[in-house]
Order: sequence, then C-alpha cells, then structure tokens
Amino acid sequence: MSEKVGSEISEREYEKIVERGLEILGWSEYSGDFEIRPKFQLGSVKNKMIPDFVVKSNITNNKLFIIEIKSPKLDLNDIHKRQLLTYMRQFKLDFGLLIAKNIQIYYDGKLNNSDEPILLEKIEFIRDSENGKKFTELFSKDNFNFEQLNEFAHNSIKLLTDYEIENQVIKILKSENFKNEIINSISNILSNNFDRSIIIKALEKITIEIKENSNEIDYSVNPKSYFNKNDYNVNIKNSKPISKDYSKYIINSNGIKLPKNRLVLELVKDFITKNPMNYNDLKKLFKDEYQGSIGVINRLDEVNQKYYNTDKKRHFTKTNEILISKDYIEFVVCNQWANSLNIDNILKLAKNLGYKIETLES
Repeated sequence: MSEKVGSEISEREYEKIVERGLEILGWSEYSGDFEIRPKFQLGSVKNKMIPDFVVKSNITNNKLFIIEIKSPKLDLNDIHKRQLLTYMRQFKLDFGLLIAKNIQIYYDGKLNNSDEPILLEKIEFIRDSENGKKFTELFSKDNFNFEQLNEFAHNSIKLLTDYEIENQVIKILKSENFKNEIINSISNILSNNFDRSIIIKALEKITIEIKENSNEIDYSVNPKSYFNKNDYNVNIKNSKPISKDYSKYIINSNGIKLPKNRLVLELVKDFITKNPMNYNDLKKLFKDEYQGSIGVINRLDEVNQKYYNTDKKRHFTKTNEILISKDYIEFVVCNQWANSLNIDNILKLAKNLGYKIETLES
C-alpha cells in the first residue's frame, strides 16, 4: 500500500487495495470474514448505513471492527471521523480504522470518557516501519484478540494522558509564580553562607533561563527585575525582551476594540471570507512560527484530539468561532497571544495583507 498512497487513485480503486491488504492479513471475504459496503436498515426505509468494510468473526458472525476508506489524496477532517464514530456506536464496536494517506486507529470503548473517539495511533505507509509491524500484529486474523487490543488501547491512552500532564507541568514551569520560586529558592539556599544583599547583587548580574527545547523558546528570568519589580523578561530566539500588555486593537477603523487573541481571530475570519483558500495554503500564510509553540491556525479534529481530556483547548472552539477552508476543512484559531513579539508578527502580516490596525496602548 505504501506505493499507492502518493499516487492519483480513486476511492474505489483504493478499496480494492485495502481488500487485498485484508487478505494478506488473513481475512477473506469468501470465508465470511468481512463484508464490503453492506447495507444496514435504520428505522425508516430511507435511513441506511453503508460502511465500507465490516470485519467479523466467520464463526460467531459477531462484528469485530469497522473500516472506513477515503482517497489517499484527501485531507481527513472531523466529518470523516464522525462518520466512522457513527458506525462504531451503532454496532457497539470499540475499534475502528480510518484509512486514507495513513491508517488511523480509533477507540471508543470503556476507557474512553470523552464524547469523541480517541485516536490511538496513526500508521504511516512506510515499508518495514515498527508501527506498521505492530499494526499487522494487532489486526491480522491469526493474532486478533480483544485482550491484546484493549492492552494496546490502555497503553496508548496512558501515553496521551502523560503527554497532557507533561504539557501541564511545562506550563507550570513557565509560569510567573514558578519563576518567582526559582529566585526565592536560589536566594534561600545561598543565604546560609552569604549575606542576602550580596546575593541580590550577584543575581542582578545573571539571567536564568527556562528553555523549552521543542520550540526553541527561552524564558529568561532576570533576577534584578524580580527583586526590583517582581517581573520577568521572556526571550524568544533573538533574546529581545517581551512583556505582557493589555493593548486593544481596531481593524480598519471599525471602532471595535479587540484584545490580542480576538484580533487574530477576527483577522483570519475576515480574510478567509474575502479570500477563500485551501487549508494548506492558509497554513502557509498564517505560519505556525508567528505564534510560536501552538501555531496560528490548526485543524479542529487535531485540536480536539490533542486536548481531548481538557476543556482548555487553547483555541477558539465555540460554534460561531469554527472556520471552514475552501476545501471544507474545519479549523480554529489559537487564542494564546500573551507575548508582544508574537502579536507583532500578526500586525506585520496584517499590514502586508492590506489591513489597517490601530493600536490602543494599555
């Protein structure tokens, strides 16, 4: 399948390739192991469900998992995921596969406390990859068992939960309160051997950095500012000081005063209304680096997955805030714009796009 993913292939042609893939894994349509686009009646005559593949036991006839297939050239979105979820919940199945340019394994069993299915793993079509080998172990007919799958789900969910907790810890480490604790701890440790006034003078001559390696953001703690103002400088790459401010902004003299994050939302919303673009082109225009660690815009399905176990999505996710690209991908705008250098990137972009932004200093 790895050779076919990058090619111009229709969804129906791709289904044939997936069917052959199932046969390689030991499942046979002839033996009754799976059905292709079976029709299931729901209530009235008009309501039918037609999943692409239903894999089942040829002994008990119990359904085991659902497979939905999309063309490998298609960017998957929330609509495709909800379609798979509908089938999974209708047939009370814990596992489902969404196959396009990769294989996505979804889980909706007892361990899932969310309204959405959990994306356990994305399997890229790379020959002899470890994830690919693991997938064949889990979903080959000879090895298939729910005990093994549930263990896989448990381990994957733990990794996702640990990742979220790790992000919470990073947030604490970067917080103003923790920076205060750093300075206090250093001062307290050294005060056993040195006069506090000397410690303060020494600390004024150094900068202590908390650096997040993943996105090259340096949070520089200037001890002098702590002792004098109880404040900090935050440096990004070029080590220019950043400070929080509460400025308001007005777009094109419309009189509406917007905080930084709302400015970005309204700017993106206005731009795509006047200039419909495909999602990938929008990502190239509103570059991730303009915001920093999160990105200016992100797909709604990816945001929901990344922050599935918290209400704080770090994006504008209310119904009237969700945007749709020209190629019908739902996406949302990041609402994390506390740092002044980040918003400067957006102000420069807005100017280049022909917008007039008035700044009302805090």
